[in-house]
Amino acid sequence: MNILTNACHALAKKNIDDSGTNPLQDVITIRTWLENRVVVCEIENSGPPIPPDIQEQIFTPFFTRRENKEGTGLGLGISKDIIEKNHNGSLSLASADPVIFRIVLPMLND
Repeated sequence: MNILTNACHALAKKNIDDSGTNPLQDVITIRTWLENRVVVCEIENSGPPIPPDIQEQIFTPFFTRRENKEGTGLGLGISKDIIEKNHNGSLSLASADPVIFRIVLPMLND
């Protein structure tokens, strides 16, 4: 949910920054598939790219790109922690432009 919320905020910011943007071009795409006994989920958005200088910080607790203290900077860090510690999976930034987050979760034993 945190990743989808961040995607919505990115699209809203893009529309503020780019006057004349067509909201119909705002897209969040969710892809899922099974690959070698793991479930892969990618969440992509058509918002602005994540600059190279902050890509290493995006999962750090309290890091936020939102202005005026509107964000807590906890969403991605909490999501990563839950996925990795509670589900033995991984959460990563698969692409910065376009922004794609990848979640990989092992399948449960049969």
